[in-house]
Amino acid sequence: MRYKPDEFQQQLAECVLHLRARRANSRSSLARSMGISASTMGIYVDTLIKRGLVQESGQELGHVGRPKRLLRPCADAGWFAGIEFHGGGIWGVAVDFAGKVITRYHEFLPPSLDASRVIETIQKVFYILSSGMSTSLLGVGIGAPGLVNTRDGVALHYRFIKDWRDIPVSRLLEGATQVPLHLEQGLRAIALAERWYGLQHRLKDYVILGSRFGFNAAFVHGGNVATGARHAAGELGFWPCPSRPGLELGDLISAPASYRRLAGLPDGAPVPVNLLDAFAELRGRSPDRVDEVAADFARVIGCLQLLLDPEVFVLHGPICQLGDEFGQEILRQVDRQVPALQGMLPRVELTMLGEEAGALGAACLAVENWQPQ
Repeated sequence: MRYKPDEFQQQLAECVLHLRARRANSRSSLARSMGISASTMGIYVDTLIKRGLVQESGQELGHVGRPKRLLRPCADAGWFAGIEFHGGGIWGVAVDFAGKVITRYHEFLPPSLDASRVIETIQKVFYILSSGMSTSLLGVGIGAPGLVNTRDGVALHYRFIKDWRDIPVSRLLEGATQVPLHLEQGLRAIALAERWYGLQHRLKDYVILGSRFGFNAAFVHGGNVATGARHAAGELGFWPCPSRPGLELGDLISAPASYRRLAGLPDGAPVPVNLLDAFAELRGRSPDRVDEVAADFARVIGCLQLLLDPEVFVLHGPICQLGDEFGQEILRQVDRQVPALQGMLPRVELTMLGEEAGALGAACLAVENWQPQ
């Protein structure tokens, strides 16, 4: 079978993805997973080994037949950077070629940040991640908040950063990185992190709900992340609130808004810079207020369950510090508010990945788009 050069490189990249995801661990299992003949797969694997991208790591002894020579990506073949930010902070991770996190960085962002300072901060985080690396950088992923045109690498709009409109992120940063750079909306990057590092690696349909500086969602259907015709899929924060005329959903259940409600603060009151610790301190307090906030999350989840019927909802953001009791209260509220779902309630899980999930997902974005040269 003859392939054009680009097709050959794409097949090599797909082999590595299957090995990273543990969908395969040998020549024969790779051939089955990708629907390719054993002889052709042998050519691919030999090429990857020769290039120092894959290595043999022992044998798996079976009950019958010859033992399989196990394969795994070479950790020192290079590394990928992932950076994600929103109004509350910026996170960065570096992962090696095998997918292991080797460096991480985080800092909170001041509320007065403008677009130029954001770009400078991203560059600073990139240089911090790069410091001391002894292998080659292979790709960079950036997770940006708000509306994002991934095809052109342009951040279109985010209302919580002054003058953040039509920012050509990829063009502004590629000069510093000198490698392919890929831009994605932050919560969609988190959906990739859940696939690679979280609990959703075997699922094809799930919803990420992000209660962070704003509120939005990422939809994964059939294993693909939905972007929408105008890059606006998942912007639930702009939904109107029937119970609070004049407010949008993001004004009610974003992380800052939820904290104010739980802490008994008035609308617009300042909130702690470190909302992670602030929510942790609220855990177990003011159960009536927790029930009220959970009821608003339940309305969103109930409607989305009837619309999309996903396998699971995964909640992200500082509000996860309230613990599993908060997720259980959301389910009780769904059961109470949506009679049609009684007996078939959705699954609601609080993420296990923490606040660096967006940076992990941005690194996954770079990994998934990597092509051997």
